[in-house]
Amino acid sequence: MSRYIRKFDGVPPLSQFDFNEGTPLVIDTNTGFLYYSDQNIVKQVNVPDSNIVYGEWRFDSATAASDPGAGDVRVNNVVFASATAIYISQTSHTGADTAPVLAALKVNDTIHLYEKGAGADHVAKYHVSGAVIDNGAWFTIPVSYISHAGAIFANNSILTVALGIAK
Repeated sequence: MSRYIRKFDGVPPLSQFDFNEGTPLVIDTNTGFLYYSDQNIVKQVNVPDSNIVYGEWRFDSATAASDPGAGDVRVNNVVFASATAIYISQTSHTGADTAPVLAALKVNDTIHLYEKGAGADHVAKYHVSGAVIDNGAWFTIPVSYISHAGAIFANNSILTVALGIAK
């Protein structure tokens, strides 16, 4: 299982929750709690109301409604505020199969795209606005714009994609 795909039991937004690069993360699939190690002390994160799942994908700057390619994600417009769909591979950049998580998205869940290493200075945030479409190896997610910071991501940049799934 990829250490980059994890279920958080209602963790605050990622900008408020910082792990060092390479921090081992483990999810207890029975309870939904995330455990992480900080200086060899195992800690649990549990905040009610939603689940946040995140992973890494490579940004594909094309805007066509087609398979972005294994490990890739794209939006259907080069202007964040005008995007109405996200096309995302069911396989993350790190090789995790995320199909069950992507298929679970529903209207009003959130999607945050963060450029790795850029923090809150390069992010796009959306609400899921319609039924998610499973196209086999990739998904189409209808979205409505919430906010963004910075310009469109550079082609092939690594993104952290955070999915806020309401309970």
